[in-house]
Order: sequence, then C-alpha cells, then structure tokens
Amino acid sequence: ESYPVFKRHILKKAFRQLSMGEQERLVEELSDIIRQISDPLRRRLFTDQVERVFDFPVSAYLRNSSTTRSSKPVYAEIRNRATLEKEFLMLLSENRNYIPRVSESIESDCFSDPGCRLVYDRILTEYKEKSGLDTGKWIDVDTDPRIVETLAGMESVKNIMTPSPEILEDYIKRFQKDANKSILRMIKEEIIAAEENGDSSRASELQRRYARVLLGGGTGV
Repeated sequence: ESYPVFKRHILKKAFRQLSMGEQERLVEELSDIIRQISDPLRRRLFTDQVERVFDFPVSAYLRNSSTTRSSKPVYAEIRNRATLEKEFLMLLSENRNYIPRVSESIESDCFSDPGCRLVYDRILTEYKEKSGLDTGKWIDVDTDPRIVETLAGMESVKNIMTPSPEILEDYIKRFQKDANKSILRMIKEEIIAAEENGDSSRASELQRRYARVLLGGGTGV
C-alpha cells in the first residue's frame, strides 16, 4: 500500500472535508516528501498518485511555493530525532533478519519518540512470537494513535529512501552509540551517588563497568 493511500485511509476524510489547518499540514507534509525524492521519475509518479488520491493539484503548489528546495535524498538532510527513529524502524521492518541481533543491543528506551518505542516493542514481540512481522495488519479501530502515526511516518520514509542492509548497518551503529551514551550517563550518576555515600567498593565496581562500556564492551554488566 502506497503512502498516499495509507495517509488517506488514516485521515478517513476527503481533502475538501478537512479543516483549513489540516489541509495546510497535509499539503506541507506531502510537498516535503515530494521535494526529497531525488529521482525525477519517482518524484513525478509519486506526485501523480498524491493528486489522484487527494484530488489536489500539489504540483501547482510546489511551483508556486516560495519554500521549494532542491531535491535531496532524505538521509542527506538534517533530520530531527523522531524522523531518524522512524527511518531506523522502517529499515528494520524491511530487513527482518536483523531483528534478533538488534533486540540484543538496543532497548526501547533508546527511542525518544513514544510512538517509536511502542512500535519497536511490538516489532520485537511479534517477531519473537511468530518468527515474522506484518505491520500492515496492525491498524484497526483500537490501535493506539501513536502507533498509527509512527507507521505512517515509516511508510512516508520508505517512499524516499531505499531500504537496504548497508544503510541499516549505519543506523544500528548510530543507535548503539546513543545507547552507550545513555548507559554511561546513568553509570556516572551512580558513581557520584556511591562516592557521596562513602561506598568506595561500589564506586570502583561502577568505574570498571564505565570503562568496559567506554571501550565498546556493551553494557558492561
């Protein structure tokens, strides 16, 4: 299912039934995606599909928009953390054989976005229970809106970057590095607390753990 169709399903309204604010946000979102598609043919096909699904001349908006930028692949742009997390989840869902490995080194706490944490936990749970993954069947009337929004973001990203093991490897390294930073921060706080309590034995143990994590030894547990 393409992102425009997916987004139309989520909105449950025709474009003309949306409020002006909703229309503006939708047009900005779709236009932003279109601008980031580097391949001219894919950009034209995606634009045509947006116009068919929403019955809105988004290409005219792009021509007249003063904010039009030159197209770049999404991974070449500066993105916020939530977008980065959706990219990682999309890549993981498309390279499912990586799930066991990733689950051992990346906790859901590594995700700053609540929706991404929920989706990540569900990916791990479903893969463990079923040895497979079918996010397309997740959405129904009772689905947490945060999960729906995250899945929509993942689908959006999929339209503008090619899911590949090579790119996923880079993301895994980034997330593992971020996870280690978080662990180091926590250990440092525990070291300070142990020193303030005069527990030199505990402080020394924590310092050794800190060194192991710093040198790339995982959680150092």
